Amino acid sequence: MNIKKITLIIVAFLAFGCSMLEKEEDKSVLIEEDRKALESKINTLPTLLYKYIKVNKKISEMDSLQLAKLKKEHPEIEDIIETNSEFKKLYNKDRNSELTALDYIRFYRTFKTSKDIIEDFDEDILPSFFENNSTGRNLTAEEIKQQKAGEHIAFAAFGLVLRDFGKWSFSYELSMVDPEIIPDGEFKAVFMIFRNLMLFQKELYYLSEHELTQNIDWIEKHPEANFYTSFNISGFGFETKENAREYILVLNYLLRGLDRLKMDNEVSEKEAMKDFETAIEIADESGANNEIIQAVKVYFYTKKENPEKAIAALQELKTSDILSDAEKKSIDEAISYIEKRETDKVLNGVYDKIFLSKIVASYMYAQAKQVDWERVLKANNINAPEELKSSLDFITDLQKNINKYSSEESIDAAQKEIKEKGLELFEKSKNVFN
Repeated sequence: MNIKKITLIIVAFLAFGCSMLEKEEDKSVLIEEDRKALESKINTLPTLLYKYIKVNKKISEMDSLQLAKLKKEHPEIEDIIETNSEFKKLYNKDRNSELTALDYIRFYRTFKTSKDIIEDFDEDILPSFFENNSTGRNLTAEEIKQQKAGEHIAFAAFGLVLRDFGKWSFSYELSMVDPEIIPDGEFKAVFMIFRNLMLFQKELYYLSEHELTQNIDWIEKHPEANFYTSFNISGFGFETKENAREYILVLNYLLRGLDRLKMDNEVSEKEAMKDFETAIEIADESGANNEIIQAVKVYFYTKKENPEKAIAALQELKTSDILSDAEKKSIDEAISYIEKRETDKVLNGVYDKIFLSKIVASYMYAQAKQVDWERVLKANNINAPEELKSSLDFITDLQKNINKYSSEESIDAAQKEIKEKGLELFEKSKNVFN
């Protein structure tokens, strides 16, 4: 081989190596960008209200010595304490008498003036509810970290069973958990599925893909992992001990495939299709079958131009209770287009990436609501005290009522109602509305 050929081979090899390196570096940059964007994606107004109530409740339960110590270590807590008096009025009144529209509106107005403060405030500088219920011995820094992570996980788990207001606590609490704090194991592997469902819905696809890849690697390296015993959640179709691990693996591949599909580039789309293919193979071998698997089969087989299998999956999916009448109508349209070999109208219209993502999210949340999360947490050494559950009840109850008076229209209606109830009450309310 002459020198010219050798030189060309070396140049080609170096170019290929550099392009691969650039691709990995680009992806690591995108992962870091997603990490930085997580907080801003979470900080919606309803989530900040949830956080504001939770932080104020914690401060209200601290004694003066605890507060004095915290003020020295974290001067920024002063800004929250300044607004805490309004919360205490509401909290104390709630335990003694019925709260009025005026109480809720006054508190909401205080929150609005404190929105920027609470957005920048780190809740984890405060003691967790678990710390307040500890045995009295001094905890190590690592134990305190674990307890705070446990509290966030518990609040997220209980938030899953709530309706509209659970999603705010679910997203916020999962964003507060550093996955590295949780020991590797079956519980972490399942926890990461829910965390990455949250990341997917916040459009943080690169961070979600990265964490799911770590999850897949751990599960594949641990064939002995026993999800049936350590995380027996019947709502997710763990029919036998043998297929539990395979089913968790299927979910990871499906969710990673969705992340890659939503990245909207040719390379990632090919990787997504490979993930879907792997998930379908594992599901077929283990006998796992449910809406999320059927939904992905529809997309995969339509894309691969296998109409028979795509239609079979659509007909099976159509029988699901989680689908609305409108969604079932879309499935009928999809079947009609596939029969006519008009697959573009399916993949770019009635059964596109958004429709697929919606079915997956609906299924995951519907199944999560059936889980006895208290039992699951206990089985994994996260014992949620009764005070924690009552705290979440109080926070979500308060948030529901405040949200009734969080728009100008609802405030106008409340003002009219107050005026009708009496001139004296109306005079009291003027400062709040103005």
